[in-house]
Amino acid sequence: MSVSNMAPSSDYRRRYRLPTASRVQRALEALVKDELASRDGKGEYRIAEPFLTEWIRRNDVEDMRPSPRP
Repeated sequence: MSVSNMAPSSDYRRRYRLPTASRVQRALEALVKDELASRDGKGEYRIAEPFLTEWIRRNDVEDMRPSPRP
């Protein structure tokens, strides 16, 4: 699982109920610091902890679903 280095657009953030780009960036930095995520040479973030990847895949987290489009 990876996340692009580019800040998500406001439409994307709204659709997936994400906070501001700066808060997303701080969250990614905290995950890297805690060695749960890493950043590759292309500037993409990847989940570094296999158990976290599996947890995300197995859990149907309601908040991770996109908002319905109007």
